[in-house]
Amino acid sequence: MASKPQGMQTRLFYPSGTPRWETRAGAVRMIDTECCRSPRPAVCCNGPRERARLSCSATSSSSDVEERAAERWWSEQGATATDLKGIAASLQHTAYWVPDAAEAKMRRLQQVLPGVDVARMLCKEPKNLLVGCSTTVARVVELTQLLAVSDVAAVIATQPELLRCEDIPRRAEITSRKLREWVPHADRSELVTQHPELLLRIPDHYKDKSVHELPVYILNLIVVGGGGAGAVWRDHGFSRGAQ
Repeated sequence: MASKPQGMQTRLFYPSGTPRWETRAGAVRMIDTECCRSPRPAVCCNGPRERARLSCSATSSSSDVEERAAERWWSEQGATATDLKGIAASLQHTAYWVPDAAEAKMRRLQQVLPGVDVARMLCKEPKNLLVGCSTTVARVVELTQLLAVSDVAAVIATQPELLRCEDIPRRAEITSRKLREWVPHADRSELVTQHPELLLRIPDHYKDKSVHELPVYILNLIVVGGGGAGAVWRDHGFSRGAQ
């Protein structure tokens, strides 16, 4: 306890909560400093900086809620942890980041692609949600007419990025021409049905290559009948050492 001051009239101040003694005209009395302490100034929440901080905090909280809802919904569709990263990168700033919008578009795509597991496809290729249903129908028609594939649903399910290709006619022409050059006796439509990635790889990487220059991976894709890569060379009448 604070000691009682003596002598002349003085006023001693101590930290908050510590009693002080005041002497006035010979009288001595103890005063609780809590009663004399000045009230703390109120924080003003109306300034532009404070409003911006509160707004940013509310936006961040809302974004966290949306992200958790989106991840939960996509996980229910079968998305893996790796898929979720790609989905977020592709859709987070689009209308389809909201599960209700994604689900509605998924139902429409399923009607357009009845033979495709659309949910599984979108987990791997979420950007296909950004493709309009009318455009999807046009892609299906192009693949069916230009390639005469036996199962267009299987082609799209295996290579779903084809739905985003705006040059299907050009790709079909190049792929058909090169396959006719490389394996003239093969069923080209069947090859593309089994390996639709040829529609992407051949026009992008091998349209100017001869069969001699193809990697083993492509040779194994285009050879049918179980002959392996060597069958292509025999079909063209030369061995690996011959020109």
